[in-house]
Amino acid sequence: MIRFTRFSVLLTLLTVTGLQAYPAIELPAVAQTSICTPDQTLDTDEYALRDQARVALDNGDLATTVRTLREALLITPRTQYPHNTVEQWLLEDNNGTRIEQLLKFSDKKQTTQILDQLYQITQRLKPNHSSIKTRAFAAIAKSYIVLNQFPSAINALNQARDAVRFVQGTTEKADRLLDIAAGYAALPQPQIAQTSLTQAEKAIQQIQQSDRAVRLVRLATLHAEDENFTKARAIAAKLPKNSESHALVFRAIAENYIRIKQLGNADQAIQTITHPMQKAIALGKVAVAYERAQQPGIATKRFDQAMAIAATPNLVSDFYTSEMLRRDLVVNLVEVGRRDAARQLAINSEMPSFKKEAYKVILLADVRANEPVKAKKLLSQQLTEILNQQDSSWHRFELVNLINTATEAEQFDWFIQEWNRISKVDFGLTDQDVERITTSHAQKGRHLQALQWTEKLPIANRPVLQIRLKSTIALAAHQSGQTAWAKNLLQTTEQQISALMKASRDRLQREGGDTNEPDDIEYIGVAVLALSYAQIGDTGTTQRLLDRVVKSKMNQNDMQLGGRIDNPFELFREANQIDGAFQLANGSVLPEKRFQRLQTVAGMALAQNRFDMATSIVPRLNSASGQTQLLLAIAQRYTQLKQTDKALPFLAQAFKVAQTIPGEESQFDRLGAEGGTVIEMENDRGSLIEAIAVQYARLKQPAQALKVANTLKEKKTRDQALEKVRCAISS
Repeated sequence: MIRFTRFSVLLTLLTVTGLQAYPAIELPAVAQTSICTPDQTLDTDEYALRDQARVALDNGDLATTVRTLREALLITPRTQYPHNTVEQWLLEDNNGTRIEQLLKFSDKKQTTQILDQLYQITQRLKPNHSSIKTRAFAAIAKSYIVLNQFPSAINALNQARDAVRFVQGTTEKADRLLDIAAGYAALPQPQIAQTSLTQAEKAIQQIQQSDRAVRLVRLATLHAEDENFTKARAIAAKLPKNSESHALVFRAIAENYIRIKQLGNADQAIQTITHPMQKAIALGKVAVAYERAQQPGIATKRFDQAMAIAATPNLVSDFYTSEMLRRDLVVNLVEVGRRDAARQLAINSEMPSFKKEAYKVILLADVRANEPVKAKKLLSQQLTEILNQQDSSWHRFELVNLINTATEAEQFDWFIQEWNRISKVDFGLTDQDVERITTSHAQKGRHLQALQWTEKLPIANRPVLQIRLKSTIALAAHQSGQTAWAKNLLQTTEQQISALMKASRDRLQREGGDTNEPDDIEYIGVAVLALSYAQIGDTGTTQRLLDRVVKSKMNQNDMQLGGRIDNPFELFREANQIDGAFQLANGSVLPEKRFQRLQTVAGMALAQNRFDMATSIVPRLNSASGQTQLLLAIAQRYTQLKQTDKALPFLAQAFKVAQTIPGEESQFDRLGAEGGTVIEMENDRGSLIEAIAVQYARLKQPAQALKVANTLKEKKTRDQALEKVRCAISS
C-alpha cells in the first residue's frame, strides 16, 4: 500500500484547534512516482495562508487579512497554480471582489502594497491564462483608480492590452476588450478609451448573432458614460427596437443625461424606451432628478408614470423582476422625502420579500426623520404579518430579519413593547438575540441606557442571560473609555451570583425546570464575568474567577468528551483569550478533553507567536505522538518566520520523542461494516518521522534529513520518505 503523508503538521494542528489560522488543505492523493513535485508543500502553505486571509476578511479582521494575504502572495509565484490566487482576490465577485472589499476598509498604503504584489503575480501568468490575465489587469487598474494612482492604473491597462492579444475565442476576446475599455473610460484618457471601444466593437461583430446583444449593450453603455450619445444611439439601432436590450441602451443614455443634469434630453431618451420594466426604472430615476432640481410637479408626474407601470400585472424582464422594480421605486421615493407614497406602495404589495426590503428602507428613513412612532408602527405591522403567516416554518427566519431591522433602526423600546407578541413566534427572543441587541444598544457610549433597558426586560427566569448582558454592557463601556464604570458593574454583578443561584433553586422548587440552572450560574455565569475582565485587561481578577470555575460542580462533573457548546473554554477560545483558555484547558477533568483543549491552546499560541506557552504545553500532552506533533508544529512556525536557528532544536527534540511512539511504524484505521475502507493514520511513528525528515530538508539540512528518513524500518515507507526529502532538497 502506498502511503500519502501530509507534511503540514502545523497546519493540521491549528485546524484541530478550531482557529481559522493556517487551515489544513487536503490535496488530492497521488501515488509517488519518480517525478518530483517540490511545489506541492508550497501550494499547501500558500492556500492555507490565503484561505486564512479570506476568512479574516469575511470576519472584518483587516489586520489579519493584510498580514496573511501578504505572506501568501510572497509564496504564490512559486506555486503551481498562481492563477487561482489571482481569480480568488481579483475576479470572484460576491457583492464586490475581495480586493474591492479590502479597498473600502484597509489602509491605503497596505492596499497599494498588496495590489503591487498582485500586479507582479499577474504579470507572470502564462499565455494559456491570457483571459484571466487580461481581466486581472483590468481589475487591478480599477483598484488603482480608486486609490487615485493613475500612472499605475495606466500601466496595468497597458499590460491588459498586451495580454488580450493571446486570448482565444472571439466572444472571450470581445469581453476582455470591453473590460479594457471600461478601465480606460474611468480615466481622463478619452482618446485611448475610444480606441479600445472601437477594437471591442470590431470583435463583437465577429461573434455569433445570438451572443452580440448583451455585449452591444455594454459597449453602448460605455459610450454613454463617455458622453458619446450619438455613438450609443448608433449601437442601439443595431438591436431590435422593441427588445429589452434596446431599452437598456436608452436607459443608460437617459441615466447619463441625468448625471450631467440634462433632464430634457433624459426625458426624450426615456420616451424612446418601449420595454415597460426598463422604462419604469428610468422614470423613477428622472423623477428623483426633477425633485432635486426643485421641479416637484414634473417629479410627481414621472413617479406616477413609473408606479402605473409597476402596478401592471405579469411584467417580464430578462434582467429584472417586478419585485426589484417596486423596491427601487420605494428607494427613489424615500430618497426625495416622499415616505408616505413609498409606504403606500409597500403596503399595497402582495409580495412578501419585497415588502420586507421596502419596509426596512422606509423605517430607516422614518428614524432619520426623527419619527420613531411611525417606525415602531411599521415594525409592529411586520410582526403582525409574521404571526398571520400560515406556514410557521418560516416564522423564525422572518423574525430574525425583523430583529435585525429593529436593531439597526435602534428601536430598542419596541422589543419591550412587543415582547409578548414576539414570544409567540417560534422561541421568541433567544438569549443570543437579546445579547446581540444589547451589544448594539450599548455602543457609542450608551452603556447606561443599555443597562436601564436590560433591567426592564422580563428575564427574571434567565439568570445566566442577565449576567451575559451586564458583561456585554461592561465591555462596551470599557471600549468607550469608561473602564472604572465597567469594573464597578462587573463587581456588582459578581456579588449578585449567590442571590441568583438561590432564586434559581427556589424557582425550581416552585415551578420545576432545568435542575442544572443554579450550577450553570456559577459555571457559565462566572466564566462570562471572567471573560469580560480578561478583555478589559484585569489578569488577576480573571485568574481568580476562572479558578472558581475550575472548582465548580459543573466543571468537576463535565465528563462528556464532546462537551457543551456553551462551556467556559469555548467562550475563551472564541474570544481568542489565550491565557484564560490555557487555564481552563489545564483544569479540564477528563484526560481526553484536557489533551484536546491543550492542543487547541497550542494552536492559538503558535498563531500569536506565543512560543513560551506552546513549549510549556508539550510535557502536558500525555502521548508521544501529541508531543511530537506540537514540537514539529513549533519548528514549522519558526521556519515560516525564517528563524531557522530556533526551529532546529525543536526539530531535533521532535525526532527524539517520535522514536518513542508505540505501535507499528505504519498504522491504519479500518472503517465500514467489514473494515473494507482503509485510511492511513497521520500521527503514527512513520508519518511523523517522515514529516520531520522533510522539515529538515526544507531547513537546508540535507544530511540530517536523509539520516532521519533512513531510520524508518519499512522499505516502502522509507523509500517514499527519501523521495520526498530529495524533492524538498531540490526545491
